[in-house]
Amino acid sequence: MGEYKNDKKHGAGYYKWKDGTAFEGTFKNDWQDKGTKKYPDGVISTYEGVWTRYDTKFTGTVTYADGSIFEGEDRSGKLKGKLTYLDHRFEGLWETKKNRYMRTGVLYYDNGDRYEGSQYKKDGIWLKDGKGKMTTAGETVIGIWKDDELVKEQKRTVNKTE
Repeated sequence: MGEYKNDKKHGAGYYKWKDGTAFEGTFKNDWQDKGTKKYPDGVISTYEGVWTRYDTKFTGTVTYADGSIFEGEDRSGKLKGKLTYLDHRFEGLWETKKNRYMRTGVLYYDNGDRYEGSQYKKDGIWLKDGKGKMTTAGETVIGIWKDDELVKEQKRTVNKTE
């Protein structure tokens, strides 16, 4: 339901797909443009922002069912931006390779620690993997991680406290 132009959705409107996904906002030439998209799957609750044709690019905010919030862009499934979880924040690039969620960037913990490098998701948990740098209040470690464990230390520096 909504506005039409040349028999196509155009202007303000609402559309609900068979799977229960619903979009409310503006349409351009039968495609969603700006607005809010809600999902019934319980993983992603809402997208708010701007889409391009065929859902290949999205810019805006995604709110997940667990309360985490993504701000940035999604280009054909590759996410770039900032993701804020309840206990930490991540800024960088996400992608899916061989059905495996991967991300590269900076992970900020609420306690002030930070990890710069690559991670992958296994059983719902993000694990450090590959070359990275872990900085805590006491030290900075650069090395190679595998399944969240430091397997090769390349450099360790004691951080000076004031």
